[in-house]
Amino acid sequence: MVKNKIFNICSVAVLTAASFVIFSSQLTLAQSKNTKNSAWLTRCDKDEAGNTTHCEMFTRLNMQNTKQRVLEFAIGYKNNNSNAASSIMVLPLGVLTQDDVTFFIDEKAYFNTKVNYCLENGCYAHITLPDQIISKMKKGNEAALKFKAMNGKPIMVKMSLTGFTKTLQNLKKN
Repeated sequence: MVKNKIFNICSVAVLTAASFVIFSSQLTLAQSKNTKNSAWLTRCDKDEAGNTTHCEMFTRLNMQNTKQRVLEFAIGYKNNNSNAASSIMVLPLGVLTQDDVTFFIDEKAYFNTKVNYCLENGCYAHITLPDQIISKMKKGNEAALKFKAMNGKPIMVKMSLTGFTKTLQNLKKN
């Protein structure tokens, strides 16, 4: 039973990675947008009593024709008094995990990070974003992540920063 599940997960990973590698040069991505045309949205967790326990802002890029997630980038704060922003990046399966993921704002590289782990729904990288990076994102037009597919081919996924500042302000109110 366990071998079967591992085989199924590996099969999904290989098929996802293969389709990502094959179509990576032809990706047509759709970025999440809310009704105010912001590329950044918020979501909150609630406890059993309905009280908000944690909120984060995020943007998500999907392949336009299949709606398959290519990238999700979320930012949150551990508590309302914290100034340190935590970020989770969810990349597609098939990422070359031993290589760096490079973060860009308006085509300038700001930091490198590594993928921490992969699950059946994607590969995860966690990082604390310093205030300087958040400030650059507030002033920027576009952010991007560059990583390599398992065949070694570099992939650059760009995301709009439209609505970032306003969404961040709303996030800090929660």
